[in-house]
Amino acid sequence: MEQSKGSDLRLKEDKFKADIGPSQGYDLSKISTHYEHRRRLRREKMVLCYGEYIPLVARIDQYKLDERVFTYARYSLQETAIIATNLNDSETQIYIDMTPLKKLYQTNYDLNTIVMVTDWLKSDSTPQYYFLKELISMKEFIRLRPFQSAASGISICSNDPFVLKKTLTQSIERTKVKLTSGQSIESEQISLLFTEILEKSPFDIVKFANVVGSLQENFLEKLNLNFYDLISHNHKLKSDATLTSRLQALCQRIVEIAGDEVMEIAPVKAAKSIVLTNKLGPIVFCAPELGRWSTVGGLGVMVDELAYGLSLLGQDVYVISPYYERNRKGETGYLAKDPAGINYTKNISIQLDQNYILGVHEGEVHGVKVIFLHHSDIFPSPYSDAGGCRSMVRQMAVFAKACLEFCCVNKILPSLCITNDWFTSMVPAYAKIGSFGEVFKGSTFLHICHNLEQTYEGRLFPNPGDGACEFIH
Repeated sequence: MEQSKGSDLRLKEDKFKADIGPSQGYDLSKISTHYEHRRRLRREKMVLCYGEYIPLVARIDQYKLDERVFTYARYSLQETAIIATNLNDSETQIYIDMTPLKKLYQTNYDLNTIVMVTDWLKSDSTPQYYFLKELISMKEFIRLRPFQSAASGISICSNDPFVLKKTLTQSIERTKVKLTSGQSIESEQISLLFTEILEKSPFDIVKFANVVGSLQENFLEKLNLNFYDLISHNHKLKSDATLTSRLQALCQRIVEIAGDEVMEIAPVKAAKSIVLTNKLGPIVFCAPELGRWSTVGGLGVMVDELAYGLSLLGQDVYVISPYYERNRKGETGYLAKDPAGINYTKNISIQLDQNYILGVHEGEVHGVKVIFLHHSDIFPSPYSDAGGCRSMVRQMAVFAKACLEFCCVNKILPSLCITNDWFTSMVPAYAKIGSFGEVFKGSTFLHICHNLEQTYEGRLFPNPGDGACEFIH
């Protein structure tokens, strides 16, 4: 009878072990080995007994904590233990936020100090080397099964050339893996090098050029990558407008200083990859007046200077404006007299209530491509109201369609089209109602009102017999 009960107990024990056995992450037959290892680890790693207790947190992402992962550090001057235990009933993926350790480390060590990180629970794991600032800001995700623990030790290393080389090599390997898998590299030493310059030495262009040139030549080119690939995976840099602006300004200046003759040297290649990828694509201004040719008020000055400023930033800028029969001074043929060399290139035609043929005059001034559209009857002079409302609506319609037709003929697909004041207001209307099919579907239109006083609003009052002048369209 007793023997039978003993057999039943063993059967139940075997069934219990099978139910929650190795397939679920538990092997009860090894429980004594498990605790023996933990006791031995505690005897060998004195920091687990005497180190200062520092609470840490486990993060699922930047904004969300996993409160059921118990995470803490045991800190001492030479060694620190990092422990995490998953108390969830399901698997979780987290990274350990080690920010609370930063102040302690900064008090005693330079942040470029090298540390060795060892996985205490995996005897066959390879020690990893990090720079201290790299480790503290690191977001290294780990997976923990229910009630599984992770334990690692951080040891301070001596300042040894071999250790330094090994640390840089491992940092490069980690960066390569993260780049190819699309992960953020903001915590890697290679990424931290130029981020630190942007934060602390934004005016030291020589230092910046030396660092990015070295990265380009010794690291990026071997991976068939460019500097932009490195930047695009640095989430901290991408989300900080100040650092991004500094980066763009430094790269732009390096390209300007270098000119076209030395574009193959490493620092310039790196800088150029940032400048070129920062371009929006064609930016088209449509304006009733422009610069020295037809300015009547502030609008012409603003468009002229803004277009020039964007061009200096490396953008591809076009400005389209009427070529009036007479400018505000009453002069005819004023473009032919201009020293910029703005010349007639072709005709374009548009269809409204009739077919209109306009002459196109093109040139380039300070990097800005200027286009003037000529039709002596439609554009006699700036803001000509001779002929009343009907004439003004016709001017607006012809100019709007001609601007868009010019872009089509020249295969210019604006990423951004900026229209200025009431005279140009029909440009986005014709583009978006489908008068040119889906050509401008991907273009963004921005309309600027320059003056909201009643006399400058472009109020038009049709004659009773003209209706809304819809016959023009």
